[in-house]
Amino acid sequence: MKKILTLIFVLALCGSMMEVSAQSKRDTDEYFDESGNIGHRLWYGSHFTLGFNGNGFTSLFQFGLAPMVGFKFNDIISVGPRASLLYYNYRVNYGGGNVDKVNTTSWAVGVFGRIRPFPTFFAQLEYNLENEPIFNSDLSVSRFERGAFYIGGGYNAGSGGPIAFEALLMYHVNQPGNSFESPLDYRLGITYNF
Repeated sequence: MKKILTLIFVLALCGSMMEVSAQSKRDTDEYFDESGNIGHRLWYGSHFTLGFNGNGFTSLFQFGLAPMVGFKFNDIISVGPRASLLYYNYRVNYGGGNVDKVNTTSWAVGVFGRIRPFPTFFAQLEYNLENEPIFNSDLSVSRFERGAFYIGGGYNAGSGGPIAFEALLMYHVNQPGNSFESPLDYRLGITYNF
């Protein structure tokens, strides 16, 4: 009887070890494809930023591109780096046809995280280091760097293939109160393999 119990115990132990080994293999396969590559977990995209803010005397137009790469942990959560380059056109109307213009750029690098609870809708958080222009009263441009935190949501729709269109509305949570820019950031873009 003791030999039978020992045999059953050894077989159960071996069976559980095989299950652990299979589980480990399954977890490894989840992140790597057959060639050991994680490329199937990456997605790529770029947003196009378009913004306008103005009143009777000043106006600010901006246009930019922001490429990004995301790593999908699963079908819901992804994270990755992003960068952006923005062009600004700032105009001041002094009246009587006297208008001054300034053209400049800004850049940003940062990280983002996305949660996609539904196939077409997602929420996004971003933190960026931004190099921004400051338009002085004499229309000279100074520069400063700041950390910027954005929160927002978007819609991603494709036609069944890997390329999709997306629209995103982000809110700049910690924007300085003296900024000419709107805290809302409207973005349109494309993604591949999202």
